[in-house]
Amino acid sequence: MLAPNLDLLAWSDKTKKVGKYPYIAVFKKDGKTLVYLASEHSAQKTFEMVDFAFAKFQPGVAVVEYKNKRFAIPLSGKGYFHESVYTAAVAARNNIPVVLADIGYSEEACKRAYELSGNAEWTIKAFYLRWIITNMLLHERQFGTKTTLAKEIKNFTSIIYKDWMGVPLTEDEIKELFKSEFGVDFDPMNLAEVLPRGWKTPKESGTIINRFCNYADYYARDPFMIQNITNALNKYDVVFAVFGEGHYRTQRLVLEDMMGTPEYIWGAE
Repeated sequence: MLAPNLDLLAWSDKTKKVGKYPYIAVFKKDGKTLVYLASEHSAQKTFEMVDFAFAKFQPGVAVVEYKNKRFAIPLSGKGYFHESVYTAAVAARNNIPVVLADIGYSEEACKRAYELSGNAEWTIKAFYLRWIITNMLLHERQFGTKTTLAKEIKNFTSIIYKDWMGVPLTEDEIKELFKSEFGVDFDPMNLAEVLPRGWKTPKESGTIINRFCNYADYYARDPFMIQNITNALNKYDVVFAVFGEGHYRTQRLVLEDMMGTPEYIWGAE
């Protein structure tokens, strides 16, 4: 039985790119094959490599970077907006089971980041702020209307909040935290403009949200992904895993220790 050594996980900001992505890493050991697509999220090249992997390797199972509760998100006008959804669709057409192997930046991931960081309160603040901002942006994208900070605080408190998170942040505290991290006043009308390139605006080193994501990846998401990949390998001979390239870099040493050095495919050959 294969077993991962999670002590070999790397912090995402301490890794180097293996090569231009998306790419496929093919691991083989004792009759088992792991086909790992290190994806560029939602890129056409990634979709092409999904098709290539199914045709060439004929996997028995697909393990993807997606939470089951997010499957309700509608597709965009361009079709499949994420390669994990596309992978699941191709697998379904071929009667291949799919494992949704991500807990995302959920309250579970927050709790692990909080506990394993020595109960650092900043992790909860970052989770809170990220959840509020993400929900406000998704609400506008999905419904075409603006929501309010007060409404999203209420949603967080009723849906997400747990006692271990301490006293919930107030509206003023969220606005103060936002300005300290992003350098501008909180304005729901301009959130998309403040975050055109993600969470790192305007600090080159990133915000506490970047730090939280690193902690959540290292302590929660990547271990969960690897364990699901391992479970699939112990049951199926050929496993197709589809995760963002950053996750591959953090997991690479664990996978190499468990499966040996892979061969790389740098394009849909």
